Amino acid sequence: MLLALAAAESPSRYKLMSSPASASGDPFALLGLPRRFRLRREEIESAHLQASLVWHPDRFALRPNQERISAEDKMATINAAYAILKDPLERALALLASEGFSMTEGTDTSSSPEFLMAMMELKEEAANAMAADDPQQIKNISTKLSTLEQQEVTEAETNFDSIAQEPQRRAELLEAARSHLQRAAYYRKTRQDLDRPKTR
Repeated sequence: MLLALAAAESPSRYKLMSSPASASGDPFALLGLPRRFRLRREEIESAHLQASLVWHPDRFALRPNQERISAEDKMATINAAYAILKDPLERALALLASEGFSMTEGTDTSSSPEFLMAMMELKEEAANAMAADDPQQIKNISTKLSTLEQQEVTEAETNFDSIAQEPQRRAELLEAARSHLQRAAYYRKTRQDLDRPKTR
């Protein structure tokens, strides 16, 4: 029963969390950055600054109304792309999406029974901590989920890196990355649900 419930809740794909940029174009291209996972934070911030200097609405204050609106829209898209690329999980999801993997929410049928059971146990542990109103236990579980997310993103990073050395395994490595990112996204969603303030 628990396993069936976990399968029903687990997303097989994960919608990009900063969807405005993904809807408007490739976030890497929008900031003029190479399409790869390994990007230094300084690179991303510098690219965002350069794009902002071109498209900031203040530069269009005296321009016709339509140009001002276009600049505002472009700046919003640039900011959304920046939000995606500075977050390792979202950057990895964007990179995977650029390879043709559609990351949308849905019911998972591919996760291993072990993963589904482990997630159910974590969710049950979290529910018990919330019911007991135990802030320290909630914090401990949140930290554990964050660590698990980071581990999965690191594994996906290894898959991305391996493509350059083993291009003949590209499809296999991308599928492996997708699997790791699917789990990372689920860990994040569970942590966000746990950290959400409880309404009384």
